[in-house]
Amino acid sequence: MSSLHTALATVVTDDFLPGACVAIDSFVRHNGWFDGDIVVIHRDLSEPAQSTLKTVHERVIFHAVGTDLAERMCAVSKAAAWAGDKAMQFASIEALSLTDYDCVVFCDSDLLFLGSIEECLEIDASVVACGDGAYFRGNARRFDDFAEVGPDSQLPATQLAQNTFNTGMMILRQDALSEANYRNLVTMVEPDRWADDTTGHTDQMLFNIHFSGKQALAPIRYNYLITHRDLIQSTSGCRLEDAAVVHFTGSTKPWLPAEHLTALGIDSRYFEAYAKWRHAASQIEATVFP
Repeated sequence: MSSLHTALATVVTDDFLPGACVAIDSFVRHNGWFDGDIVVIHRDLSEPAQSTLKTVHERVIFHAVGTDLAERMCAVSKAAAWAGDKAMQFASIEALSLTDYDCVVFCDSDLLFLGSIEECLEIDASVVACGDGAYFRGNARRFDDFAEVGPDSQLPATQLAQNTFNTGMMILRQDALSEANYRNLVTMVEPDRWADDTTGHTDQMLFNIHFSGKQALAPIRYNYLITHRDLIQSTSGCRLEDAAVVHFTGSTKPWLPAEHLTALGIDSRYFEAYAKWRHAASQIEATVFP
């Protein structure tokens, strides 16, 4: 993979700055093959936050969300039932516009890397990702509204997205990185699609619809969804200690104060993952958060 021009891309907001710093640093520490750019996708990220990210890695560069996508994100946030701050999740679409690279590793900024993802890079597909909750429940999703349907559904296969994936960690190959794909997903960000949405999904809906049939699923250890840990263990046998990438899905982020997490009633198994994140954070606190 070292011969390919590869970038790591992540979406960062000021609120997710601690997570982004740990995600970037832990990725670099555990992926010795990587020597590319780190692209921070943002919208009005503060100057102090940008300065902090530059201390994490010397090859951090900044990529602002395009005007058209930004306007569409605002329009959807006004029409959707969910809170407006979720609209920033659509910014992952910008990764498709990074056409100067042969390969883009996209990761959410609430990921913790505990091992190399090099095995994923050997999988040949336009998009490589790990299964989502629906996949591990044995369900598909309808194209029209992304709602889950069970294996006994009478809907024709042409109306269903199979082998659906979580977009928190994706390998985007060169044929996925194109202006055409970027424009297609941008135009899919339109208010009517979310006016009656009940799934709560944003970018994940669009990536699954657009790249249906062009994706390949990697083992779940490369995107261990913390909120689905029981489901994942029961269906795949994968445990937290097996994970190469831990994804802190849900609202309980590990950079929140421990007493706040305790007040939310988080179970002891979450704190095992939390402890791993805190250890990773401690390795950069002196320089990144002096």
